[in-house]
Amino acid sequence: MLMPNTGDSSSRALRRMPAEWEPQEAMWLSLPHRKGLSYPGAHWDRVYPEYLAFLHALAESGAVYLNVSSEAEEERIRRDIAESLQDQVRCFPIPTDEPWCRDHGATFVLEDDKEMLAIDWDYNAWGGKYEPYEKDAAAARTMAESRGIPCERPGIVLEGGALETNGSGHLLTTASCLLDPNRNLGRSREEIEIVLTRCLGVDTISWLEGSIPGDDTEGHIDTLARFVSPEVIVSAVSPQELVGGESVLDGVEILPLPTPAPLSWKGNPLPASYANFVIANRSVIVPAYGGDSDDRARAMLQEHFPDREVRLLSSRELIFGLGSFHCLTQQLPAEQVGKDEGRDDSGV
Repeated sequence: MLMPNTGDSSSRALRRMPAEWEPQEAMWLSLPHRKGLSYPGAHWDRVYPEYLAFLHALAESGAVYLNVSSEAEEERIRRDIAESLQDQVRCFPIPTDEPWCRDHGATFVLEDDKEMLAIDWDYNAWGGKYEPYEKDAAAARTMAESRGIPCERPGIVLEGGALETNGSGHLLTTASCLLDPNRNLGRSREEIEIVLTRCLGVDTISWLEGSIPGDDTEGHIDTLARFVSPEVIVSAVSPQELVGGESVLDGVEILPLPTPAPLSWKGNPLPASYANFVIANRSVIVPAYGGDSDDRARAMLQEHFPDREVRLLSSRELIFGLGSFHCLTQQLPAEQVGKDEGRDDSGV
């Protein structure tokens, strides 16, 4: 369902949340920890090779900024990064609790398409599910400060995985997440819309529906539906489920993604979704879970990103932490992006 926003359109025009396919200064990540909740103990040993392969793939496509919690972590990752990619990876001494930079990291927008601004949403670990999260809650502001980027704090609880934009003023999100009483008790949809409109410069918000098995986020949009162009969305759930029975989204085409074979851990489903792909400057990296559906998802996305290499990378171990590649990343847009140029697949 489309929910047009209200507010001062003249002020909104000065701020814009770029689409992920627009040129990026860097892709930002947080390193997983052996003592963290997502990949404790022996799980970390199995996850680290997949994480390192993902880091290498991103570095081959552009700069990578990496939050590390100690000198020992930086020394370890420096030893393991290929020599040819060392200059592509910059480490920041920013401690975090978990590796999900999409959710605890800042959301970066452009003012007048020239000046960068960081949005520091309140963070409470997906509705207070997991503790501790104090380091994650402080990470967004520290990330902004490390790059000298002004930071704005709107005062609502929100994770970056709940936001998806086409760069032209259209935002996708879910009410199940943003209106969750463990996040924003007492806040109405209209109040949330005003904040999103002001902070992100959007003029249309689509409140979508749906969920996938194993999702612990109350419906993050980046496991459900993603823009692949300003007017085309790919969806991990049926279009009818996504929009409550409507076949189109106000002129936006919805294309169903393949569904991976179910994965589980000790009888509990894991939230495997091809919608959790990440768009880098010269590539699109798609989580692979095993089976023919991996190749079909890659081929489908390649059609929509003909000027990028669409790559499959294993996420069979990473998904144990209930997230994959998009959840691990937060893009830092390049400054001075022309807002009237449309989609730019040329990289930087």
